Amino acid sequence: MVGRRVMVLDPTPGGVDSDAYISLDEAESLAADDMGPEASRWKKPESDDAERERAIKRATVELDAYLRSSHPPYNPGQALRFPRSDVDVDAQGEPMIPATLRRATYHQAAYTLLNSKVIDGANARGARGQSQYSDAGASGTEADPKLNQISDRALLFLTGYRTASTPKPDSGINSIRVDSGIAP
Repeated sequence: MVGRRVMVLDPTPGGVDSDAYISLDEAESLAADDMGPEASRWKKPESDDAERERAIKRATVELDAYLRSSHPPYNPGQALRFPRSDVDVDAQGEPMIPATLRRATYHQAAYTLLNSKVIDGANARGARGQSQYSDAGASGTEADPKLNQISDRALLFLTGYRTASTPKPDSGINSIRVDSGIAP
């Protein structure tokens, strides 16, 4: 069967079952307009729609954990931190996800796709109580002090948002090797 699968993401702003800040189609559109390294990350031939959707879900969870807000949610029962009731509404008063957060989600999802094998391996080792350090051996990688960090490109779009406190250095895996996707 060739073609687009039925979407399993729920990017409904303020939804009680929402699990993503962007849809797969929006991510594809952002990748098509992107000239940076995220576009090639997103279009990796070995990635399929299911993997891309998982990356979007993971990116959404990571951004939700990273960001804080003093504003109440749009819907008290909503699943995600955004939209916020008095901030993230359009001219008609309907909830919306800020464009900067949607772009950050795309960039974080692309980062996750690029580094998924390294992150999964580090998570597996951590769950088994093995060494906190990974030597992924991939060329062009650099030591990274945090697992599940927010990518530099995503951070560009998150300027102005309040962030969560950083975890203590001994609270998990301290170093893995990830590919930034930017040539030296």
